Parts: sequence; C-alpha cells; structure tokens
Amino acid sequence: MTTGITTKRMTIDPGVLISAAHPAEKSPIVIILHEAFGLNSHFDDVVSHVASHGFFAIAPDLFNGRVIDYTDMAGAMEAVGGCSDDKVVEIIRKVIQWAHRQPEGAGAPVALLGFCMGGRLAFIGARELGAQITSAVCCYGGGIGAEGDVDRRGRPVPIAAGNLNNISASLMFIYGNQDAHIPPAEHARIVAKLGEHQKPFVLETYPAGHGFMSDRPNYYHPACARDAWLQIFSHLLRHMEDAPSGGADYQ
Repeated sequence: MTTGITTKRMTIDPGVLISAAHPAEKSPIVIILHEAFGLNSHFDDVVSHVASHGFFAIAPDLFNGRVIDYTDMAGAMEAVGGCSDDKVVEIIRKVIQWAHRQPEGAGAPVALLGFCMGGRLAFIGARELGAQITSAVCCYGGGIGAEGDVDRRGRPVPIAAGNLNNISASLMFIYGNQDAHIPPAEHARIVAKLGEHQKPFVLETYPAGHGFMSDRPNYYHPACARDAWLQIFSHLLRHMEDAPSGGADYQ
C-alpha cells in the first residue's frame, strides 16, 4: 500500500485522535473505521491508500489510544466491548464537523468505510446519521445480520434495531465466504432485510476468510483484496457527488 502520501495524526477534539491525508484539492470525505486492533500503522497505510485515489481520508481512533497486537485476540475483544455504538456515532459526527471546516472538505459528501468491527459500525453510522452519509462500505462487519434481536455479545443487531428507513447511503457489503465468524445465513438476512426496506446495496463475497484485506495478519488474500479495493473505489465513484474521475488503477 505504499503511495507516497504521508498521513498526519492530530487531535481534532478533546479525546478524538485521527489519522488523515488528502489530495491537494477539495475532495469527497471517506471516514475509515478501524478493526478490533485499534488505530495502528496498518490504518495509517489505509488512509494513505484511500487519499492516493483522490479522497480526503480520515481514520478516527475509537479506542482512546489503545493498540492491540494481532496475536492478542482476548485484548481485542476486551477493547471492542468497551467501545459503544453511541460513542462511535458521536465520534463520526465530530469528524464530519471537523472535515467540513477544512478547505479540502468544505461541503463535501461523506462516506464511511469500515473493516471488521468498523464494518459493523459503518452500517450503524449510515443508519443513525441518515442524509449526512452518502455511501457506506462495510467490509466483513460481523453481526450486522445476526439472527434475532441481539448478537452473541448482547448488542442490538443493526438490521433489527433502529429505523432502517433513515438510511440514505448507498450501501456495499464485502465478505469472505470462508469466514467462520460470519456465515452465509447472515449475508442472506442482510439481503432480505434491506430488500424489504427497498434500500440500494451491493453485497460481494470472495473465496477468502475473515480480514482478508489486511496485509498484516496471516489471513491476507492479495488477489481478493485487490479486487475488493477495485470494487470499493468504483462504488464510491458512482455514488459520491464530485468524486474524482480518471483512469486510476484502483487497487
């Protein structure tokens, strides 16, 4: 993901740290929601990657500075448990307000792009923030379509809670069909529920496991990740007003 674009970390509000990067000109805003391991160096690379394709990319820290090693799954799950949906929605609001005050993002449309834990939160952000969100891409977000009203962590299931009619964003879901944590039945419930509410969405599956787009852990699948990035950028280009155009190799 080497791009030549340098990310900058800064505090934009008491308690809200971000990693951000942008092209020279005004650009659509993409808020990137990290995995269960925190705002680590991988997400600095993701921010740079998204910015290199013409977007004002911003990744807020959802864990108050805590970064968990990829081998420490217990620590990651503990961090997830301390990160409430309401808290994240408020952080997203603050990031949008800050980005719209910057010359690079003044009045620009906003997309959410989340991975793992962040994929679930991208869907919740689109539901809770309505017309503020133009597009939301949810990469292997577990529990979005869990069976019943609460998931295995006791949290409300996003497609079963709240007002789905509030969603204005064009939605995209990306899953690995070998993901032991998110079975195909969950994909089917998402399709059925969003179809029932007549919401525009795309759901893509790949022959890969969970987290296959992260080039750090050992479940990285380069070919699937490349195609998934191509689909993500194509989706953003189609649905975000004033998005960059041209013949860039989106990968």
